[in-house]
Amino acid sequence: MCSSDLYSEGFYGDDAGLIARLGPLFKSYGVQLYINGHDHNYARTPVLNGTTYLTVGGGGASLRPVVLRRSDATAVSAHSFAELEFTASDLHLQAWDRDGARIDRGRLPTRSS
Repeated sequence: MCSSDLYSEGFYGDDAGLIARLGPLFKSYGVQLYINGHDHNYARTPVLNGTTYLTVGGGGASLRPVVLRRSDATAVSAHSFAELEFTASDLHLQAWDRDGARIDRGRLPTRSS
């Protein structure tokens, strides 16, 4: 498997090997957001073991279909981009398709010090 996605609603699916290797590290170090772009789609998981997984791969290559593997995930096969806004208390996320329509919106609170 050739993937940089631990959890994926796209073509490659979840990567059990990466989950086993990196998942415990993410949890141990409090990683709240993992962003990748290997699958050619947009997807956001729910919080899984403390981490949200964001795929932003709709930047221009040929799109691939999505398969919802988690009922509370968001996944769209569309040319798209994500907009992240950081404040002292939150990360605000919006994703847009190429026509300017919002396809996702979310908020992640910052971790308490």
